[in-house]
Parts: sequence; C-alpha cells; structure tokens
Amino acid sequence: EVNRILESALLGAFPDDGWLSEESPDTAARLSKSRVGIIDPIDGTRAFIRRRPHFVVSAALVRDGRPVLGAVYNPSTGELFTALDGHGARLNGSPIRADAPAAPRLGLLVNQSEFESGRFRVLGDTVDCRPIGSIAYSVALVAAGLVPAMITFERENEWDLAAAAILIQEAGGSITDAAGRAL
Repeated sequence: EVNRILESALLGAFPDDGWLSEESPDTAARLSKSRVGIIDPIDGTRAFIRRRPHFVVSAALVRDGRPVLGAVYNPSTGELFTALDGHGARLNGSPIRADAPAAPRLGLLVNQSEFESGRFRVLGDTVDCRPIGSIAYSVALVAAGLVPAMITFERENEWDLAAAAILIQEAGGSITDAAGRAL
C-alpha cells in the first residue's frame, strides 16, 4: 500500500521521471530517464513483522546516476531524516552531523540476519554490535551522529542505499563498498 501511494503521488506529480521500487516490477524504461525515484516502501520488513521499531520508508531522487534528495522515515519513532544535495542533512528539521561522540568501546550497527548467523562473533569484547533490521535506518542513525558506524557484508540494492547515501554524504560521513570505493 505504501508503494502504491508513493508511486501514484510521485509519478502523478512528475510523470517524466523514472521509477525503481523494491515492490514494483523493474523495467528498462527508467534507464533512459535523467531523474529516477528510488523507493523502499518498507526497509526492514522482518523488523516490521516482528513489531520492532527498526523499519523505515526510504525514498530518494537520483539525477544522472547520483542521489540528490533523500528521506528516511521511521513511523514507529517519528524520526524523519532528510537531505538535499549541497544543503546538509536534517532529523525532524534540525541539522545533523555524522560525528558520533567518543565511547569507551566502539559501537557498530550490523545487519540483523548477519548478526543472528554469528558473523560478528569474532569481534567479541572489542566492539558492541547492535543488530538492526533496516540498512537505510542504520545509515541514517550514523548520519545523525548517534552511532559511529554500520557495516554489512550482504549485497544491498539501490532502494536500500539511495536515500541513505545522500543522507550520510550531506551529514559529513561516507559510505563505501567493501573495497573502500564510493557507491
């Protein structure tokens, strides 16, 4: 239902834009568009099903292959993270920076399923790993300076990362692939 509402509203207002959503069939038509809306109507589906407050609606506008506008909204907490290229990032209207406060031990957000599989057990007492079900929400929390970093080894999709990428960039942080290359 979230996908239907967003697709109707956004393509109704901008009919010449392309569309990519986790919940819509993908077509090659978007590849010829300068502007593409990239949506994940519920990022963190398992968290949503389990009634954990770690799911979000993630929406981005990509122009010529680069995210230029992003929003990540957590309806459980009322947090709305937004970013506009060249204008910074905000949480509920207030500016945010990816400057996490110093802590006695490094805190790290990790992918829920990777955590449950034991992948991060090797970090032991060195790092506090906190599993969270939404990649976009994890990156938004880093952008807000609430945690220093997040990591996943799983392959993510454009709808997982488009809004998150502009958020972290505008908050002064960075997001890379496993080789350290910009997305």
